[in-house]
Formats: sequence, structure tokens, C-alpha cells
Amino acid sequence: MAQTQIRGTQVEDGTIQRRDLNIATAGQAVVAKIVQGTNVTLSSTGADSGTGDVTVSVTGAVVNGFISKTAAYTLTSADSGKYVICSGGSWTLTLPAPAAGLSFSVRNDMGISGTTGTITIATNGGTIDGLASIPLLPQQEATIICDGTNWRSFGKQRIVVLGTQDITSATASATVLLPVGYRLFELDFASLQGSVADQSLYAQFSTDGGATWITSSNYITEQIYNSTSTAVGASASNNVAQTFFGSLATLSPYGQARVKIYPGATASPGQYPNWLCDSGYYYQTGTFNQRVSMFGILGVAGPVNALKYYPASGNITNSRLTVKGIV
Repeated sequence: MAQTQIRGTQVEDGTIQRRDLNIATAGQAVVAKIVQGTNVTLSSTGADSGTGDVTVSVTGAVVNGFISKTAAYTLTSADSGKYVICSGGSWTLTLPAPAAGLSFSVRNDMGISGTTGTITIATNGGTIDGLASIPLLPQQEATIICDGTNWRSFGKQRIVVLGTQDITSATASATVLLPVGYRLFELDFASLQGSVADQSLYAQFSTDGGATWITSSNYITEQIYNSTSTAVGASASNNVAQTFFGSLATLSPYGQARVKIYPGATASPGQYPNWLCDSGYYYQTGTFNQRVSMFGILGVAGPVNALKYYPASGNITNSRLTVKGIV
């Protein structure tokens, strides 16, 4: 059987990308079927010459509609091909009975503010990725496809941007949620600026979504820093009521900090939340650039699921925060 090569052809619709497809032909029209997200049919009328270019057109839609759900719901075959947007906390989205060709794009639309939770995608016959159910954490999305007996997920991210938080007017503090289920969080602070010169940026954690904050003496940190333009110092803070994350200057928004947080778990020994912080800023009073590296531990079993950050004095006047979750 001859091979007809489709040269320089690309299908790009946000979900599907294919170049240089080699499609077997036998003197009849070429028909290729790609299943990724939903069924997409590529067809041509090119003759089977074994060489030359073949014109390809897309005849199937990737998404044929959107539906939004905020509570437990069972999908139907009529929902196949739809993009399902989920919010409203933790609940279960149940797949219909298996049938070949059924597919659903599902997104957990929750993030670092408001209500957050896990969407559990459960089967109604067969398995999904070999399991009875799989979790979809905040800001994760996946395409679920059925082979007639079982289901598979595609495109489920392991590293997710959970959200961004920009501060452009004075505020005493700001909070972000750290959704349960992620094994690590990365917080990137940029353009840190305060209303009072050369103030530390502090933080406290919560285990109840920010309803209350851990203010007791449970924060333990060790930091290395340059105390002048040439001298390096080290210090420890044991059993204090907050942790250091960085510093703010008033001269310009030149403060920056990267924090990696392990949220901990309910199991005892070794499951306490801990974090690494690497920060720096332009020190206005001493007119030098300061750099701080720090390790911290919270003496309370996790998981922590919210964070509040604030300056030692005054307000935050400028900040650009990006929050990532790692599964």
C-alpha cells in the first residue's frame, strides 16, 4: 500500500497540532481520524500517486458547546464534545455509561481566591486511567475519552498556574488560597514596594482556608543575608508568630522573592509544612542591594491551605504575585 505524505500541513485549534502526516491510501480519498479532545476528521480528494501534496480540511469541531456546573452532576451522551467548567467547591462529576467515541473536556475553574475544591471525575462503568475515579485540582483541566469500555484522560497538567494577584494601591495585607491536593506551591513575588522604607514582608498560614490564621509561636526560620554591601550575616528565629518572605523598599518597586512551600499533611512526623525563600531588594537607607536565603518550618501539622502576607509596618503599595501548584 502506497503512502501519501501531507507536507507542511498543520492543524492547530488550541488542542490539536499535527504536521507532516503520513496517511496510507489505496487509490481512494484520504480520510484520517484524530482523537484528541474530540473526534476531528481530516479528508482530502488527492489521488494515490505516492508523492505530492494533499489538501487537508478540518470537518469536525473540537468543542461543540460549554456547560457550567457547581454541584454534583452526571454527564450524558448528549454532553459529549462539550467543555465542562466546574466550580463551587468539592464535588463529583460522573461520566455516563461507556460508549466508543464519547469525549468531554473538563476544567476545574477554581483557584487562589473565593471558593476552592477538588472535582472528582468518577466512572459509571469501566475505569478511568485504570481507576474508579481521578481528581481534578483547581486550575487543572483534562480531556476524557472513551474507547467503548474504559476511559482515559489526556492533557492533565502536573504544573499549573493557579492564579496571579497584583497590588497597585495601598493595602495592609493580602491573602491567597493554597488548594489542598497540590504537593508543592511556588510563589513568585515581583515589584515589591511599601509605604514605609525597608520593611520586611511577613506571612502567616491557615489550615481552615483563611478563616483564622496561625499566630501562635510556631514559626521557625534560619536565614543568611548580607547586612552591608560587603558583610554576610546569619540569624535564626525560633517559635515566633510569623515568617519572613522578603523585603520592601519605598524608593522603587525593586523587591523580589521566590518561595517554595510544602504544605504538609495530617500524618505525623515529617509532615509539618516547610518552605524555602530566596529574596532580594534595593536597601534604601543603606543604599545597597540585599539578598536573603531562608528555610522555615511551621510546628503545626498540615496541610496549610491559605497564606496571608503583609509588611512589618505600613502598607504594601505595589506587588506582582504569581502562584503555581505542582502535583
